[in-house]
Order: sequence, then structure tokens, then C-alpha cells
Amino acid sequence: MSDVLEAVLSRVRGLVMELEPYREMLLANTVMISEIPAPTFDERDRIAFLEQRFTESGLHSTSIDECGNGVGILP
Repeated sequence: MSDVLEAVLSRVRGLVMELEPYREMLLANTVMISEIPAPTFDERDRIAFLEQRFTESGLHSTSIDECGNGVGILP
């Protein structure tokens, strides 16, 4: 195995431990998003919730684009 590949794999394995503190928050947000009804072509309430969470998390320039996607910039 190449040194580069081994370094990447080692870093990925380490991420599991680094991301553990965020596990509960990620699961809670996933549940909250899934509880918002979003029938096809009527997802605006779900996207508005996502945009709010983006803003609360410090993303910049959060908005909903012309296609109805929630977007934000992670500085």
C-alpha cells in the first residue's frame, strides 16, 4: 500500500473519534428534519428549517436558491 493511501486511511480512522461529540446533535437534527412534512414540490417548510439551522451554526450568506435548495457558506 502506498504511503499516501496509508496516511489517508489513518486520518479517516481518526475522524471517527473526532466526530463522536457531534453524534447526538447530528441524530437530533436528522430526526427534526424528518418530522417536517415535505411532499414532493412542497418542501419549503423543511428547507426553511434547514436554513435556520445553517444560520444558527454560523454559516454565512444562508438562503434558499431559485430551485428551492437551502444553501450557506462555511467560512
